[in-house]
Amino acid sequence: MLTLGIAAPASADLFDLSLQRLVSPADGRMRMPGETANPTEHDQAAFRQLASELGVVLSPRFLAPADTIGYSGFQFTLDPSFTSISNRKCVEMELVDRCPWQRGASGKDGQGTKHDLPGFASTVTLMARKGIWLPLPSFELGAAATKLMQSDLFAVMFYAKFALHEGYHDWAIPSLSVRGAGMRMVGSSQLDLTMAQVDTEVSKSFGLFGSVTFVPYLGSAVLFIIARSQVIDTTPDVDAYKQGPGALDLNANAVFPEQDTIVRWRFYSGFRLNYSILVFAFDYVLTACGDFSGAPDNECNHKDKKVADNAATQHTLSLSAGFLF
Repeated sequence: MLTLGIAAPASADLFDLSLQRLVSPADGRMRMPGETANPTEHDQAAFRQLASELGVVLSPRFLAPADTIGYSGFQFTLDPSFTSISNRKCVEMELVDRCPWQRGASGKDGQGTKHDLPGFASTVTLMARKGIWLPLPSFELGAAATKLMQSDLFAVMFYAKFALHEGYHDWAIPSLSVRGAGMRMVGSSQLDLTMAQVDTEVSKSFGLFGSVTFVPYLGSAVLFIIARSQVIDTTPDVDAYKQGPGALDLNANAVFPEQDTIVRWRFYSGFRLNYSILVFAFDYVLTACGDFSGAPDNECNHKDKKVADNAATQHTLSLSAGFLF
């Protein structure tokens, strides 16, 4: 029997990273073998903004009230989300930090056709939650996997939540909780992305129609994003090994210098509905612009920043549907 194997060329999707284009000349062409490829300050600003906004796109979801699900409870949900990004198109010969997504993402579908990036990125998250008694009462653990659609990127997340006050729904005061989450992105050989988030939340439970529980909630969070560049091949279409040991392309690599941790402030509100074992949730998250200072007259203060985070204010809409046992 004769078996024929045909190797298919590697293909990228719309949101797959193409960071070599952030250190390419302003005319958008790929660098020539042996051409200098040291990231400029504009390249570094583009890298920081792209990592900052991508971190928000993949960041831990909320979609739950301050109350835990109880030490005997299990919850499984599917959570689609939609987050705005800066998809400004590049003008010819424009500096790369003016359009980091257009230059830093592939922009091509699986067949290699070029497309304009949309103004939002969509993700789907599979989430599992479990209430436990230890190390303290009113404790909850959760784990999730998030997929960035139209890409090979996804992230894994783990969180722990402690309800400082919960369950006294006849009281006038709301439930209160704090939660910490850690997350890692996988699927890119060019970027190492780690996220940590701490949030505090209040919620209040109400009964509807005798069988439905309606729980509005609101909270705030701080998201820390640690972005580290890997070695980036600036001429990915050139095979240096075919050119021999003296090929100029062997050194056609670039690495973005290590940067400070990115900090993004987040504010959110939403609600959850319970009917029998069915659970539904919706929330809206506003993530303030990069280098947010909180000052009403100058909310994005890049002063004294080694590399500015020019990330725009981002908006996220999330839905959740699943089962609570």
